[in-house]
Amino acid sequence: MMNKRNGIWQPWFLSAMVALGFGIVWAIVVAYGDVFVEEATRMNQVYRGIEVFGDGTPVVKTYCPNRLPPFTYETLDGKPIELPEQRDRLNSAWLPAPCRWRERWLSPGWEYRLRSYFDNNSSPWVNWCLMPDRKTKGSAYLEGYDSESKLCVGYIGRNGFQRERPSGDACFSIPSSESGPFHGAVLNVQGHRWGDYVFSPGNILIGSPWSPVILLVSDGQLLRVDLRDRSVHPVWKSSEVLGIGDIGLKTPPGKGPSEGASRVKLFLVLRTADEIVLLDARGDEADRFVIPEALRSKTFQFYLLSETAAMFQGSRQFFRKPFERFSFFWVDSQGKVERKPRSVDLPRYSLLASQPWFGAVAVPAPVLATPGVLLIAAKLYTGSGECSDYPSALAAVVSDTWAALVAVNLLGIVLAWVCYRRQRRYAQRWTWVWVGFVFLFGLPGLVGYLFHRRWAAVEPCPSCDTPAPRDRPACFECGQDFPRPAMKGTEVFA
Repeated sequence: MMNKRNGIWQPWFLSAMVALGFGIVWAIVVAYGDVFVEEATRMNQVYRGIEVFGDGTPVVKTYCPNRLPPFTYETLDGKPIELPEQRDRLNSAWLPAPCRWRERWLSPGWEYRLRSYFDNNSSPWVNWCLMPDRKTKGSAYLEGYDSESKLCVGYIGRNGFQRERPSGDACFSIPSSESGPFHGAVLNVQGHRWGDYVFSPGNILIGSPWSPVILLVSDGQLLRVDLRDRSVHPVWKSSEVLGIGDIGLKTPPGKGPSEGASRVKLFLVLRTADEIVLLDARGDEADRFVIPEALRSKTFQFYLLSETAAMFQGSRQFFRKPFERFSFFWVDSQGKVERKPRSVDLPRYSLLASQPWFGAVAVPAPVLATPGVLLIAAKLYTGSGECSDYPSALAAVVSDTWAALVAVNLLGIVLAWVCYRRQRRYAQRWTWVWVGFVFLFGLPGLVGYLFHRRWAAVEPCPSCDTPAPRDRPACFECGQDFPRPAMKGTEVFA
């Protein structure tokens, strides 16, 4: 077989495609292997989390599957506590911190970018999807489809129902959070268990328990979108709303609509830059709470203890330490601290400090591992507040991951040496290009290099006894022609 003197680009591109495919499969296998090992050892793991009792007392809840009882509780100081036979668990409103679209590195998946609702009062039903606008980031509109014909029935934007797709100012301008464009900005009031809640007659926010209504934040306003009459009405026009949630306040027996029964009074929670505004089911302002200074730019959970008292729970993740810090602030409606703020550290898996070797095994390529650590990880360190600037973050990242980085680069050197030996053995061209390719892409690069072509058999040269590939008419070492193969009598001559 003659040695083809082709250029480097075609075989290099083929090798890169093989390396990319192998790298993806390798990363998936390693990730699933890590999950399998974690599941296999789950019975011996201990999980710790936060639970808030009905009186506003946060406790640490520990769960161990192979222990009876599996759940134990202790105070934030670590003292065991005995639980009453009947206890209430306080629910919270999760309010994410808004973020700018340009700060997002990757767009969220469709499971975060698409919300589905339905109008079951029409016949046939109409399925409505809250869709992000393709042209303007941060904008969205509702698109409706007939449940039987599957045809589009129209759109709903800032100006209400229309036949044409909204664009520009006609779309809803929805603030984005770290969890996606709609998280913390859209509330589906159809999803509640209405039997537990107390509603005032003639409330304007929700209408009736079966009314297909969604509430969303757009341009700092709270809008009520009624899917039945396909209308849009502003409810809160202060232009300061950053997020929305809902919360219930349990009423004592004897004071609710049913004598002797406890019910839950529903409030809408509006997050502004520095306050929490509570709206009752009629849309009237019930109270305000000042957000603690430490949480104004953070994601937090809001607990309503009474109509004049609340608790804020914030959390902070550390990338250099294997724990997460939970902070608690008790305030009255004026923002005055009623109790001393408390905090507790609960163990967690750190992204880099506890798993640098997992990343080294999953991505054994210096060209990806090294920039990922030096650039992305350093950005995470500064974003978490553990480092004040990039130089200190870079020093911290190198201190935490240097062993894994050295291992990945040493592996690249070893694999590059294997490539060099093979290039010399087969007397191939572009040796240093292939050596650099294998070093940069590590294990996937070597696989791509080995499988991008067919390799000829290597046999000793009859003249110089040097192992030489038989893909050319002469020995690459001594230049002597290889002897022709013996005639078998089956040859066909033209």
